Amino acid sequence: MISASVGCSQKSGKNKRAESLKSQEQVPTIQQLKKQKGKIDKLIAAEQDKLIVLVKLPNSDKLMLIKNDKFPDEVETTYNFLKDKEGRIILAGEIPFSGSGDWDITYKSYFDKNGKLFAFERIAGFFNSECTKEDGDAAHEDLIKYYTSSGQLIDSTYTLTDSKKRPLVKSKCVFNYDYPYTIIFDRDTYKKANKINIP
Repeated sequence: MISASVGCSQKSGKNKRAESLKSQEQVPTIQQLKKQKGKIDKLIAAEQDKLIVLVKLPNSDKLMLIKNDKFPDEVETTYNFLKDKEGRIILAGEIPFSGSGDWDITYKSYFDKNGKLFAFERIAGFFNSECTKEDGDAAHEDLIKYYTSSGQLIDSTYTLTDSKKRPLVKSKCVFNYDYPYTIIFDRDTYKKANKINIP
């Protein structure tokens, strides 16, 4: 009885180690995630005509599908979606409209084949920063975060530059347009939260 019990315990220990190794193997490296994001970015640039574009109008919950680049006069938010060959959304871009023209912001969510967020990027350009070398120049922020499929942050990068790509000192800038935003870690949850009615 004792030897049988020990044998069972050893087997159980081996299974746990195997499961631990398996779970470790499934965690992508930062290099893999950057490569995956880079592929999607190249697809966006090469296949602009394949983007699905929806807009949210002021005082309306319904989204309008845009065809042939014909936008309505008033737009509150523009959404851009890119699908892979299997028809799964791999990129969701959200672009709020700036009525003043003093800022522009884009939020990009990158999803893997299982619908889990693996990267998020916030790109912002804004005037009145008080930290650019030339009057009337805009400051440009680019924040990228990389995640595991369970939503754990692996790595992030942040840059702040002027229009000539010269670095700016963050502590000297005024951020009048840092609006709150939410990072959603699942494609279906993203669609539901934003009332996106596309497969």
